[in-house]
Amino acid sequence: MISKVRARVLPAAQRRSLDELTHDLILSAGDTTSKRSAFWTMLTLAAVIAAGGVLTDSTATVIGAMIIAPLSTPIMGIALGSVQRRRTGSAVVVLLACLWVIAIGMVMSVALPAHYDLPTARSRRGRRRA
Repeated sequence: MISKVRARVLPAAQRRSLDELTHDLILSAGDTTSKRSAFWTMLTLAAVIAAGGVLTDSTATVIGAMIIAPLSTPIMGIALGSVQRRRTGSAVVVLLACLWVIAIGMVMSVALPAHYDLPTARSRRGRRRA
């Protein structure tokens, strides 16, 4: 009964081996240099887009940045490591990624002049009150 349900829900053509899962989900397995480079580049771009979305009060931009962010890979790596009962280092990657995104947001918010109105792209300095 269980095997019939499993075969219907997850056909054999869609199943992957443990080695394939480890290679795909753990950043320290396989071609680590290209995997880490792609991860941190995409994360940085997503952080810049998200910070811009927060600063311009654009919900759609923040959601777009969340779609670009590659955090699902190390989070699924944490799940894989917990199922295997071994440490994969993915939790450290997620923690460092969160700190990196927060740092980028802080730098972008500090770099923006206080008198600048980002949504309208005008300086508040020199405006007359109505």
